[in-house]
Amino acid sequence: MTKFEIEGYLGVWWEVARYPNYFEQGAAFASAFYFPIVGGIGVLNTSFDQNCRPISRILGRAVQVKGTTLAVKFPVTTAWAEYKIEWVSDGYVYAIVGNTAKSQLWILARGTITWGEYVELRRVCDSLGYDHKRLLANLDLIF
Repeated sequence: MTKFEIEGYLGVWWEVARYPNYFEQGAAFASAFYFPIVGGIGVLNTSFDQNCRPISRILGRAVQVKGTTLAVKFPVTTAWAEYKIEWVSDGYVYAIVGNTAKSQLWILARGTITWGEYVELRRVCDSLGYDHKRLLANLDLIF
């Protein structure tokens, strides 16, 4: 990854694929909106059902702790979660986000992607030490 700037990361990201997790159970996919706030970054996560209807929203806060690592906190928990931006494409079109333990993984995009792009992003995940076979893909965003 070339030089990372948090300003380029701000905006809306769509979840192309993710590792299964408890806080997105029942969701077909999700979006995350990052925006500047005093002393950090606001995070609005929205989960959607299979018909693209919002089923949950949560507003949290993030702070950049080191390089591409954010600490993220939502009101439903007392702990700050590690959110490690492992890779981002030129122009901040695609991103791969995980954590040091390799127990969480998301492939994010600014919009729809091709199947070829998805396959390449899975290769990047593998090169970063993640197992792309564990991913749940949102096929509505992959063409």
